[in-house]
Amino acid sequence: ARGSSGGPEFLGALLLELMTTDLVVPTQIWHRDDARDTPLVKLIAELLLEEGGGCTVNKLRSRLKLRLGLCYERSVKTVPLKTFLAAYAPYFEMDRNRVTLARAI
Repeated sequence: ARGSSGGPEFLGALLLELMTTDLVVPTQIWHRDDARDTPLVKLIAELLLEEGGGCTVNKLRSRLKLRLGLCYERSVKTVPLKTFLAAYAPYFEMDRNRVTLARAI
């Protein structure tokens, strides 16, 4: 069942662009904007709960691509996703390549 999320427009153009760009480098930090980012925080939490509370970053990327209905040429990139998860560390924990829901949203 689809939760509260819809297609790509659900996140807004800027957030979607930030998550699918190759221009983010690992040393960059994610500049938190709760108004902009909350839909993605909630979506990631929902997907992690569907996976029993956690999964690999690659599985999360795949689930996000499906849920957002991204076309073949466009996907959620690992680096921006990891920087996003790090910025929202109160909610998400990273252990190497595994992400878990640390706190209920």
